[in-house]
Amino acid sequence: MNEEKLKGTIRSIPDYPSKGILFRDITTLVKDPEAYGSLIATLANELRTYDIDIVIGPEAPCEISP
Repeated sequence: MNEEKLKGTIRSIPDYPSKGILFRDITTLVKDPEAYGSLIATLANELRTYDIDIVIGPEAPCEISP
């Protein structure tokens, strides 16, 4: 899936949570198996060249798992 199609699966909500903010809702991407799989594959391919032992996201409110 190309970048434009992936971007198209992300919902944009203007003025949320306050005026002037454009909130990007990725739940629409996560609910689309083709888009989600493509995103994970792309990220994995991009990160293969790095020597990564662990990934930490302390600011993340929840875990997303397939």
